[in-house]
Amino acid sequence: MLKSRLFDLLGSLNEAEFKKFGEYISSPYFNKSKVLIKLYSIYKKHYPEFSDEGFLKSKIFSKLFPGKPFNESLLRNYNSDLLALGEKFLSQVNFNRNGNNHYRHLLNELNIRGINSLFKSNYGTVMNLLDSSIIKDTMYHYDRYFIKQEKEQNSLNLKELSGEDMRDSEISIINFLFSVMLEMYAYNINQIEVNKIKYDFLILNELITLVESKKHLLDPVVLIHYYRLMLHYTGKPVYFDLLKRQAEEHSDLSGEENHFDTYICLINYVKKFKDMNSTETIRELFDLRKVMIEKYILEGKNFISQNIFLSQVRSAIKLEYYDWLAEFIETYKNSLPENIKHNTYHYSLALYYFSIKKYQEALLNISLISGNVLEPLEIKNLSVRIYWHLNDFERLLSGLLLYKQYLAKNRKIDKVTLKKHKGFTVIMDKLFKYKFDKKNIDLIALEKQADNTEILYNRWLLNEIREFKK
Repeated sequence: MLKSRLFDLLGSLNEAEFKKFGEYISSPYFNKSKVLIKLYSIYKKHYPEFSDEGFLKSKIFSKLFPGKPFNESLLRNYNSDLLALGEKFLSQVNFNRNGNNHYRHLLNELNIRGINSLFKSNYGTVMNLLDSSIIKDTMYHYDRYFIKQEKEQNSLNLKELSGEDMRDSEISIINFLFSVMLEMYAYNINQIEVNKIKYDFLILNELITLVESKKHLLDPVVLIHYYRLMLHYTGKPVYFDLLKRQAEEHSDLSGEENHFDTYICLINYVKKFKDMNSTETIRELFDLRKVMIEKYILEGKNFISQNIFLSQVRSAIKLEYYDWLAEFIETYKNSLPENIKHNTYHYSLALYYFSIKKYQEALLNISLISGNVLEPLEIKNLSVRIYWHLNDFERLLSGLLLYKQYLAKNRKIDKVTLKKHKGFTVIMDKLFKYKFDKKNIDLIALEKQADNTEILYNRWLLNEIREFKK
């Protein structure tokens, strides 16, 4: 693709949008230049890459102005004009994303022109649309506020302004402003924690005090923003319970992105403040992710992230929900992103078969994993444990060696992860020597060493040690 802002813009358009852009510039209302229409037709033949051999400035110019000597400056000017039309087209695309934009601007123009009969009918139409809207998010309150403002202005024009008109506008702007501010503060508090930023908010405490005193005026989704903010800000369990209940009771009112953020917030709270080795905590995380998956509260449209998918697989194994897990893997494998679907599916099956002691099936699925993988260490670890159960001396020895070499050479592994895996390999080395080399190992001391949750799969290690002690 030629380096140009114009081709950046044109390349961003999908086929339907590119066609509509052609219709847009062919309309005399938006464009009166026949040269620009012709230029679009030339570029259309090179869409979407704009990079083939014939796509040269001189050739484009000769097609645009046959018989004229090449003039780069003139071509640049027409490209600039086409870019300007492209920017106006994108603003129109963005305008059309929200169907209520039409009514907000129409009502404003009708007020300016004093066409009260048309105002009344269009106001009734848009209010019916808003009242029937399932989603009551920040954009809903934004639209409602500005439309109520136009209604208040129309009533004033007609000298019919009432307290009811003013109250409607006030409640609408309260919900809109609180929704925006609470959502912004919740996001920023999370970013401060994640990125270790030092920052003092200007009016956060005053906002919290105000919201607490006016909660009865707030819509359910605005309260979701508030409880999410307070959970980030205070870490108090009461806000976890309030947020969870609010999300469960009003899930139909919340937009996809907001609903996803709410459940991720709940999951992150559990991980941060509760005992991750507790069966109760594992079940709580499992139930939260189960709601996300079954109600398609997903990252983006129609797909489950690998992190959520594999976390659910591991939780199901720890809870021994084996029948549920087998059905889950098959039901939701196609909800994984295409580029990781194959490997994640077979890795999940390997974990499942390992957990029900079908080690050959687990090994088969491990062998089907290919190319770049997102969890190379976990796959190496699982392979070693499979070889152990199959009493495969040679592959266990080789797998353990490769596992340790990867840990030693890969500088990108964080310290916590490195410590967990090294702890596993140290004990696994001793178990190997005891099982295959008949070395005299103090199993009681080894059991005490393995009884450490900072060591990866320490429960599995403890089980194997105790089997030898028998």
